[in-house]
Amino acid sequence: QTRNWDDEAGIKHYRTEIVAQDMIMLGGRGELGGGDYEDRHQTPKAAPAPQPDTSDITPDDLPF
Repeated sequence: QTRNWDDEAGIKHYRTEIVAQDMIMLGGRGELGGGDYEDRHQTPKAAPAPQPDTSDITPDDLPF
């Protein structure tokens, strides 16, 4: 979604935000792709969801 506003000096600003309900990390700092977020935010965890098989995805399958 995109938001816009004018500041006190009358300059128009825009912000684009990505809103999602589910996200799968494909890579990153940690072995699981999520860094140490779980270590810093101690919350009860449910059983991990099964990961989809992405071995057959090619660059042509990506929407960008």
